[in-house]
Amino acid sequence: MLGYKATTSGHAVTTGHPLVQLPELVTVAVDEARVSAISMTVNLAGLF
Repeated sequence: MLGYKATTSGHAVTTGHPLVQLPELVTVAVDEARVSAISMTVNLAGLF
């Protein structure tokens, strides 16, 4: 398993639509030297 934390950006739905940073988590599962799963999660709560 590999985990990677980063941020991505998005425009908020509030007045002026400011650009906000959103936490992102990418997880990669490797089984017998092959990637068997990839999961990407972005917390969109900052958009509201």
